[in-house]
Amino acid sequence: MARATATDMYALDLRNHGDSPHHPKMTYEAMASDLAHFVECEDLDRPLVVGHSMGCKVAMQLALAHTDKIAGFMSLDMSPLTFDLSRAVFPLSLSAMQLVQPFPGPIAHYVP
Repeated sequence: MARATATDMYALDLRNHGDSPHHPKMTYEAMASDLAHFVECEDLDRPLVVGHSMGCKVAMQLALAHTDKIAGFMSLDMSPLTFDLSRAVFPLSLSAMQLVQPFPGPIAHYVP
């Protein structure tokens, strides 16, 4: 993707993950500060930050605490809001899963 867009991209480990240093303080504020420090050290000009899972929560915290450091952030799977729709849809999904029957035919004995 970096080649296709001619843009520098960085994939970072959060503290206490992967090859990153381990630290007893494990808060979203601390991880957002780590990310702000990375932006400063690399002299990045207000990058767009993309986060997934915990990384998304860190990106949200960075956007709130260090608005001057980034142009924005993109969430790949988290939302700062709770939607009632998920509570309404989950029972329907559960009902649909209960309707699933084992696959008939020659491979049926492989299905638990």
